Amino acid sequence: GLANAIVNRRIARLQNDPAAKFTGGSAGTGPFVSTAELSSISVTAKDRDWQSALGTAEQEVRRALTHGFTRAELDEQLAAMRKSLENAVAQAPTRNSAALAEGIVGTLDDIRIFTTPQSGLDRFNAVAPTITPEQVTAAFREAWSGANLLVHVAHNVAIDGGEKAVETAYRESARVAVAVPAATVSKAFAYTDFGTPGTIASDTRVEDLGIREVRFANNVRLNVKRTDFEKGRVRVSLRVGGGAASLPASPDGLGMFMTGAFAAGGTKAHSADELRSILAGRTVSASFGTGSDAFGGTYSTVPQDIELQLQLLAAMVTAPGYRTEGETQWRNQVGVIYPTLDSQPAAIIARDVTRLLASGDTRFGLPKEAEAKARNYEDLKPLIDAALNRDAIEIGIVGDVDEAAAIAAVAKTFGALPPRAADRPDYGALRPIAFPASRAPVTLTHSGKPNQAIALSYWPTTDGFDPKTEAQLTVLGHVLQLLMTDELREKLGATYSPQAGSTTSSIYKGYGYLSAISNVEPGNIPTVNAAVDAVAKRLVQKPVDADLLLRARKPLLE
Repeated sequence: GLANAIVNRRIARLQNDPAAKFTGGSAGTGPFVSTAELSSISVTAKDRDWQSALGTAEQEVRRALTHGFTRAELDEQLAAMRKSLENAVAQAPTRNSAALAEGIVGTLDDIRIFTTPQSGLDRFNAVAPTITPEQVTAAFREAWSGANLLVHVAHNVAIDGGEKAVETAYRESARVAVAVPAATVSKAFAYTDFGTPGTIASDTRVEDLGIREVRFANNVRLNVKRTDFEKGRVRVSLRVGGGAASLPASPDGLGMFMTGAFAAGGTKAHSADELRSILAGRTVSASFGTGSDAFGGTYSTVPQDIELQLQLLAAMVTAPGYRTEGETQWRNQVGVIYPTLDSQPAAIIARDVTRLLASGDTRFGLPKEAEAKARNYEDLKPLIDAALNRDAIEIGIVGDVDEAAAIAAVAKTFGALPPRAADRPDYGALRPIAFPASRAPVTLTHSGKPNQAIALSYWPTTDGFDPKTEAQLTVLGHVLQLLMTDELREKLGATYSPQAGSTTSSIYKGYGYLSAISNVEPGNIPTVNAAVDAVAKRLVQKPVDADLLLRARKPLLE
């Protein structure tokens, strides 16, 4: 396990190189249908260059077999493994019942014994101090000593030369000399001092919810709530600025690029790869993306790492790195994701329909592939820097946390920053959206199986700012679901999974819609659309009777 983790770490480093010919990969060892132990490595090619991807896989395995692993590499993986086991022990008292049951049942068909998290940590602590790089290297060599090597290339077009071409590419790679891996230099985390801790300007408590609301002198807000739902776990939320709601109409794809590339650009002092090494053995996350109305994200940590998590997030706000490898990683992701986005009806819906329903607003849906690949930090930097430097910040901390410790950690990080905007503008009002005026049908075509189709109908409603109206629309969505099920599945047999529901915006005033979605055979689309229209007409013309209302309300109330 340690050997494979080190190989995977090496692959992750290689893929950040702009010259890399692959977009990801991993090695592993495990049982194969209870008959053998299988060691394997898989690498995903970039730009259909399967030969280079195959070469990477072959050479990285051979590099590990020839030169082994270093003490620094081993220590990083031991620290990560130890932290995972320690977290499992701390969180054991409030484990999820379903996951616990699945874990127990999952051992019944395998040669394993279900044990407690503490026994797992005890076993690890008993052997970890004795494990050496030489032992890990020997384990990897043994795992790869079996006969019957299989080289498999999966491609969506025929490979010129077929199996012979694959064998030739493999043998050519095997003739390439592999050097000792470059040594990694461990650095100290650079972001532990943000200045004088902030002072508290206001401190109130929402008694019925048990939430403590703190505003620091620089206008940073903190909401903290202690709960006992998850022992040993703390959830952190960071909201900065206006997220997607604040993005301009052009260039297209900024929000998607922000989510995919910002954190991958690291910080000024550390690359994203260096951060992974520096923070090994700690439960923190460096993700940072675009939400519907804020930049930032949600994070899962542990009580002893709250301050480090906040330090890391404050570093990303105050000193983003915008390093080239972030853009490289982004373009690699686009190259892998986009070819699959017309492979089935559901993918087309995710890509195009939300933008259609917002009258083409580029803050919704996905851009064209060329637009996505064209995005870069120069497009993003002026916009996001303005938000990170001056816009309102709100932090939420919930879980197994001491209130005083949480407040002190925020005071030393975000509370120490220069003054921010005190309040958020109404981002939805600055650039409102509207349901499309045209009611003309729209047909979108996928490249998957010809017998697959989805019929969708949408009706404009309103926003979710009024709780009563939102609840009424939710019930109406459930009524529509019931009627569609009766009409389509039971009477027509045209679909087995009709879905309906209400979507209301909490950002854009007046925006919302009801939807009716049915998986169908293409030939049944006219019949299904006619049935949906009939259901809608019935709801317009005839009040919902008490029995139908009860059927719709009961699951919601329960």
